This record gives sequence, C-alpha cells and structure tokens, in this order.
Amino acid sequence: MAKQSEETKLKRRKPENRRGVFTTWGTSTWQALLAKSERNIIDALADCTEVGSVERDITQAVLEGLWRQPPGEWLLVIRVDTQGWATLVSRTWSSDAFEKLAPQFEGQMLLTGHSDEAGTVFARVVERDEKATDGVAIRFDFQSDGEPWDSDDDDEFGDGEELDDDELDEAEFEDDEEEDEFEQALNKLTETRLVADDLPPDWLEQFDSLPDAHQAVFRHLDAYVPGLYYLEEDAQLTAPFGHDDILPHITSIDLVRLGKVSADEPSPDALAETRKLHAAIRSADVADVQKAIASGAILSPVDGDISALYAACYNLAYKPYEPRCEIINLLLDAGADPNNNRSHEGTEYADTPLARIIGRRPPLEITDPIVRRLVECGADLNPPSPYPLQLGERPLHHAAKKALPDWVTLLLELGADPLMPSEAGRTPRQSVEDLIAAKAESEDYTAETVEQERKDYAPILNMLEEAEQKS
Repeated sequence: MAKQSEETKLKRRKPENRRGVFTTWGTSTWQALLAKSERNIIDALADCTEVGSVERDITQAVLEGLWRQPPGEWLLVIRVDTQGWATLVSRTWSSDAFEKLAPQFEGQMLLTGHSDEAGTVFARVVERDEKATDGVAIRFDFQSDGEPWDSDDDDEFGDGEELDDDELDEAEFEDDEEEDEFEQALNKLTETRLVADDLPPDWLEQFDSLPDAHQAVFRHLDAYVPGLYYLEEDAQLTAPFGHDDILPHITSIDLVRLGKVSADEPSPDALAETRKLHAAIRSADVADVQKAIASGAILSPVDGDISALYAACYNLAYKPYEPRCEIINLLLDAGADPNNNRSHEGTEYADTPLARIIGRRPPLEITDPIVRRLVECGADLNPPSPYPLQLGERPLHHAAKKALPDWVTLLLELGADPLMPSEAGRTPRQSVEDLIAAKAESEDYTAETVEQERKDYAPILNMLEEAEQKS
C-alpha cells in the first residue's frame, strides 16, 4: 500500500483549497512568477521604472479570446479569489521580468520553476532592498537538483472522484508492482538548499521525495501555481495539466508593459495579422499568407527582430519547396524590402534573407530563381555577417569556405564583390587559403586529407582569382 502523492492530492483538491505547484511533463522546462503587495498590486507595478504603461481590467477580453497582445515585453497580472498572490503571465521568460521588477516592486515576488533535464526545481521569494547589491533581499530560497516528478500512474489526473481534505490525508492506493531502481532514484532528494528565516534547518528532512517537498514549500508560502499560460497564436489563456478549473476563479486581469511604449507602434489588430502571416509562412500555407497580407499584416520587422521575408527565406530549407517559393514571391510582390530584415542594433551588420538562404543551403535548382528575384528587388550581395565566428564575412566568403562552387558561380554572376573583405581584412579567396593552411598545421588532419582539400577547393580558388583580376 502506498500513500497518494502530494501532487495527486493537490490536483484533486478544489481550487480554493489548493496550495502547491502544477505538474509538468517530466523534464519540461518552465517558470512562473507571482507577486503580492499591501498596496493595490497594479499600482505597485505601475510605480516601477521598468514599466512603460498599464492597462486596467482587460479581464473579459482575455477570457473571451478577444484581447490582442501589444508589441514588446508585457505581463498579464492575473488575480484569483483563492489566494493573495497574483500570477504574472509573461510572453518571455518569467525570470527576465523578475530581474527587472523585483528591485523596484513594493511587495514580494515569487519566482519558481524547473530548469532543465537535470531536474532542478526552485522557488525564491524576494523583497526590495535598496541596500542590497542587486536591490533585493531574499526571504525564502529553495532549490534541489533531484528529479522532481515520477511517472506513477496514480499521479495522473482524472479518475474522477473528488475527495475532501480529511479524506485525502487518509487515502491510500495499492501499487501494481514495486518501484524499480530508476523510479526510486527519481523520488530521492539529492542536493538541496533551503534559506528561510521561519523554518528550522532540518525542515526538509521530513520529506522523502522531491515532489512532496516541493508541494510543501508552496503550502508554507500559502501559494498555488496553476501554470497559467497565454497561447499567442490561439489568443487564449489556459491552465494546462488538469488545472483549467482555476479559470472561473479569476477576478481580474490587467496588462503591464515593460520598456518604452512608442506612440506610433502598430495596432493590436495589425500585429495579430502579422502573427498569422508568420504562422502561415512556417506552415507553407499560401492561401493564409495571401489573406494575412490582404488584411494588413506588417512585412517589416516588428514585435521582435525578424521580417516576414526573412522568415520565408529561412524556411525555404524545408520541404515543400514550391509553396515556399511562391510565398517569397508574394511577399516581394507586396513590397517586402529584401534589406530590411534582421538588424543588429549598435553594429553595421545586417543578417538578410539572401544571406540566410546561402547559410541554410537549400537545393540550388530551387533557390536560383529566388536568389535572382531577390537581387532584382535590390538585395545586397555583400552584407557582412553578424555572427562572431564569421567575423563579418560576406555571402561569397561563406559559399567559398563551404566548398559550394555552384553558389560561388551564381554570386559572382549576379555581382558579388570578390575583393570585399571580412572584418579580419581577408577576401573570400584569402579566407579559403587560410582555412586550408590551418588544416595543414592541425594534428587533426592527415597529409592525404589536406591534399584532397586543396583539390576540392582548386576550382573555387581559380574562379575567385579570375574574378579578382576582372574587378
């Protein structure tokens, strides 16, 4: 006979009686951010210098799927009638918002999550402290690198019967078979850290599994974390893993936007159409691309640093090729700028659609007409790479070093400059010669291998040398 786990108890309790953290799928990485204040929480957040604006009471719009998210970083501040903590749903990692807001927030913030396949779980509560180095004082800190969840069948939600709290404490379930060694290992606490002024040092020793300890931590913090998420493409707020019954307990939802809010930013409707456009590009849906363009989708980089054309050229490496080529032509017909795509602020570098096509190397017979169309529309043939390992190399450098003679021929035909240097001051031909020389000096390559490399690169070096003489 084995007692029912704390996770299963949590899922079976009515929402108003729950204190704990939602169950995730094994090694899935997740984060959640909660906050509470003696003040009105949205007022306390509005006073943080990192907050650009707030919009109060968007509750019905969010719950009915009518809310359209703005650009940039934002948080939905969700309050429920079952606890004092508010859940802050972010479009990015909760830890990013935690680091920005915690040193300024008048109240407490709770960051929790599961970090990686090692099974690390954590829960940290902080308060603003101007005297502290990082601006916060730690009030509670729990971390363990043990595997946080086992795979017992009785931990799966859904056999129907709901028990009250007294019955839960006495409930026991038979195991079909004894746990094997692996399952036993998953249930053991390994290295742990607990910093709490109101708990004894040996508090964790009363628990013999990490799931139970994790749930106890949240009972101690008087917090319930149902794992609320906003699904961008579906415009839907959800609480997965069997906890969607918390949604009727939501009393209010407010919007907090981080960073500067531009007066001329795109409308929420235009952004919604833009997200539909990018989804259609990923799925190679020509009809939906046409609809999104006709409905006012934005082609230039917004709500991030990627344009529709860049996304289409990036995805050209995947089959089916024909609709992806059609989508690129549709975007160019609609006026997409082939040189306004992925910019890197503070540098001269620009990662363009043309550079991405060459970098991902789809079949040349498919991309030849696309590359030619991009150049006809004004694509730069010599943009420097933004990536550190490539040191500002141009597309011609990349094609030459990757031993792609057909690409070298095409780029030279279209007008790529064979004398345009990389950030290191090396032309494409010199970069290839440097590569061969480095392999000749390396112990990882035999003399025979280096000689074969020279033969493979010979046609490319000859083409580049001839092109240099003509330039």
